[in-house]
Amino acid sequence: MLGRRCLELQTELVDLFLPEISLLFLDSVVNLNNTQQLDSLLRHLELSTRVSTFNVVPSITVLHILFTLSIRSSSLNWSHDWARLELLVSSEYMKQVNQSYDLASYHDLLQKRASRILHAYTELASEETAAAEMLNQRMESVVLSLLPAPDNTSDFPRIAKSKEPSEMQSYLSTNSAEVISDSEESDEIVDFDDSLVIPESPSKTKPKSLNSFTDLGSRTSGLGEIAVLFKDMPHLLAQPSPEPPESDRKWKRPRRQPSLDEIRLFDDVLLFKRLQEPSHYSIWSVIRWTFWCAELSSQHQAYFFNCSQSQVHGLYEAYSSTLLIVVRFCELLYRRGATATLKNRLFDVLGFAAHDRAIEFIFTGLGVATNDLPSPCYSREKIVISSDPVIHNSQCKERTVYCANAESMALRLRLLELLLFVKPLRAANALEAVDLLTEKLLSLPATNVDLFLSAAQARIAETGTDGNILSHVIMKVVFSLLQKRTGVVLNAPSTCTLKKIVDAMYMQRTCDAMMQEFFSDKFESFLESWQRFLTLCARLIELAITTDQDISPHCYIETYETLKSALEQATALFCPTAESVADESIEEEFFTPNQDFDESRSSIEVISIEPSSCEREKIISSFNEVVLERLSLFL
Repeated sequence: MLGRRCLELQTELVDLFLPEISLLFLDSVVNLNNTQQLDSLLRHLELSTRVSTFNVVPSITVLHILFTLSIRSSSLNWSHDWARLELLVSSEYMKQVNQSYDLASYHDLLQKRASRILHAYTELASEETAAAEMLNQRMESVVLSLLPAPDNTSDFPRIAKSKEPSEMQSYLSTNSAEVISDSEESDEIVDFDDSLVIPESPSKTKPKSLNSFTDLGSRTSGLGEIAVLFKDMPHLLAQPSPEPPESDRKWKRPRRQPSLDEIRLFDDVLLFKRLQEPSHYSIWSVIRWTFWCAELSSQHQAYFFNCSQSQVHGLYEAYSSTLLIVVRFCELLYRRGATATLKNRLFDVLGFAAHDRAIEFIFTGLGVATNDLPSPCYSREKIVISSDPVIHNSQCKERTVYCANAESMALRLRLLELLLFVKPLRAANALEAVDLLTEKLLSLPATNVDLFLSAAQARIAETGTDGNILSHVIMKVVFSLLQKRTGVVLNAPSTCTLKKIVDAMYMQRTCDAMMQEFFSDKFESFLESWQRFLTLCARLIELAITTDQDISPHCYIETYETLKSALEQATALFCPTAESVADESIEEEFFTPNQDFDESRSSIEVISIEPSSCEREKIISSFNEVVLERLSLFL
């Protein structure tokens, strides 16, 4: 096992890939915009995660850079993209270096490589080694810095406190001054009158010495050893006028600690700095922006064939991948007992009605129009979306199968699960989450509801059901949806076994409720309601199979045969129920003393009430497709 000193040396070695980090001790802004330099760093970190013994733990500074790279789409790196409008003029040398990286086909994007490294770190942080422990501590520090603190989420703007100059503070705090003389004999303390003391002029008015590498380093990173070549240039050797000699004995200025606030990545601040600015942009703002990008990408995918190359789709992939890393590490912290920290950092910041606001943010988009559009993390993102050539100049418009909303359901489920675990509801208000979730799902299109329930079933099957609150909440939500969407009332038993659900589906009152809707509206509306009913029932059956670990294969076969016979009974109910309803409706609307009721009655029954063979076939085929085919997958 490697010692801590050896691990720290490995960390220092990683920092050498970014020599500009040493400039953080100076009063200068470091702009990392060299893709060749970042490529070398990522290659070293990638190789370190593939070895059998992990011993390369990056520093907190490098981890912040990785998170910022992971959340940034490659289209935002304007300072190295020769095809875009450049806000800052880069040197020709930098253009050639970065253009060669963009045109190369043997490596992936910087964003995807950084994301894969962070996902690997999330896995390694759960191990029990010295390197994993150090990595876990640094990852925890970085992830918690991305989560807003409660005092940063006030509805009132924060007022920055002005600090007095250190010279003025010293002048106001005392009426005596200590004089340091060159002579060893004079060691006295002399008292001065306040009116005779003149504060020292501010340091910003003093002439500032020129740094021959400062201007170049702020525009170009990763020059490495060739920086010495710039020191001998004649136009950089000029020095300002000499300053007056100062006393030999003076206090040395303490060495300043490196500040991450001074790092820029392709001209933008790091991610944690963006989330800590006084503009109240928090991790929940990032969540809203991510799912809004998924919704916009899904809308484009409905009629653009090559929309996967669009800018908004690239933004969604970058944001969702980074959010998944944060959620996975928060789950790790929860398993280690950091519930109070997560509750404080993640959910208490939402204030009153935290569950309501969290569910609203988690279900952003999904076909629901809103006037409150979310804001991007970086201002450039709106520009690249509005001027996307793939959208404006696309020549191929065809429907695609892929949907970003469907892919985003897994991330929404994990956020919802984290909400239920970290901030559980009291037993007295246990139905609050179910009601909030049901109301939100009712406002969504039926296709998105089915996508969400499908992702929920997959998540429950992945994590198991022992003590899983998500499985209980989703089961109750489906029962509530079934009642409010179809009008069919099913009692939600405490233990939803497969047999209970099948028996409840085909009770007489269930069929009566469906028949009432058949006669009250057109067949197309009834068929839509019938399919919603079958879809929710199929989800109930799948959830019951997923949550019940003691189901035998014989039970599957028996349930399959029961549903087939129930289908025949359900479709056979149309004719007798139609006749009973027809008796009342015909007598009220069609019977007159001068009309031969007996001759017209049979034709009215056949034409207006009884389903045609085509309609009956649609009812049966929808049942076979929605229920029986899904159930047959478990056989």
